[in-house]
Amino acid sequence: MSYHKNIFFIAGRNYRASGVYLPNHKIIITANEAIANQKEALVKFSNKHKEILPIIYSDSLLNLAFIQAPDLKEYTKLSFSSIAVSVNQNITVIGKSLLGHPIEKMVIIKGFTDLNNNKVYDIDTQLTEQTNGGLATDTYGNIIGIAIRNYSKKQDIILPGNIIMPILDELKQKKYALSLRCPVCHKIILKENIIEKTCPNCGIILDDKILGKEIPKKDEITLKVEKILSSLGKNIALSTIGKHFWEIEEGSATIYIRYGENENFITAFSVLTELKDKNKSKVLDFLLTENEKLPELSFAIHKDLIFLVSNYIYKKDFDEKLGRKIFHNIVYYADYYDDIIIKMQEE
Repeated sequence: MSYHKNIFFIAGRNYRASGVYLPNHKIIITANEAIANQKEALVKFSNKHKEILPIIYSDSLLNLAFIQAPDLKEYTKLSFSSIAVSVNQNITVIGKSLLGHPIEKMVIIKGFTDLNNNKVYDIDTQLTEQTNGGLATDTYGNIIGIAIRNYSKKQDIILPGNIIMPILDELKQKKYALSLRCPVCHKIILKENIIEKTCPNCGIILDDKILGKEIPKKDEITLKVEKILSSLGKNIALSTIGKHFWEIEEGSATIYIRYGENENFITAFSVLTELKDKNKSKVLDFLLTENEKLPELSFAIHKDLIFLVSNYIYKKDFDEKLGRKIFHNIVYYADYYDDIIIKMQEE
């Protein structure tokens, strides 16, 4: 059985992850650390369908979070298996890439860890942002649990279904009201019962990070990028797919803008259509010819994908005038050339 359709790309402020949709609960399960300190998360259902959805449960103890999902039709109902897992057993973790491609990674159970009286499975492989939050299955397709990476502890585990299901059942009894697990008494508490940031069960003062109320500061470049994208008519919330990383759509094309804290430049690029065998030489000649005409842009090909890439924008030179010019050009030309190339390959 294929579970790929039930797995989505999730974007948080600092990290990206996969998420697993459970139709019977209308819940998307993901790694809490990816979307920690947020009230909402971006879920990418497909390359042209993204939504901002509420986070209804956060659990810093198990690094687990639940996102409230719409009632999606024709999705596979998932159930966790009670089959025992053994050391050295092969497990497949299924995730989703930024471009919407299913990702499968084989891992091996190397042992068991007690996580506050919860037995979790240690695995031998470091999870990536594509497999973190992914579905873990055995060789027979039985769903073992959810793969979770704890970035702060550098720990990679699988949370088994016998840990996840009781939480879901308790939330169902609470009618899926906004909840969190107290990091001290470990009880699941309703946010509506938290008065003056105090846990109603043990009395501990909960910090703003746990409550999702801390507002992160944005650096100067982020503010400039977001101002430019807003001026181009783009929705910032739906475009932000991580720290210093944006994804925007224009017609049939998708454009990415990113920079790293320790890098000296900003990059903007677009993933255009796939280079197919039909009329391949004609398309390549066309790209070479058009390359000479493009303003501060160039075509590139990697693994049969056609990219449109901007020149590097050095941070020290970045201002709104320069940024608006380059971002406008790549947005316009990405959609323009994507349409042309698609038609050329259909002729």
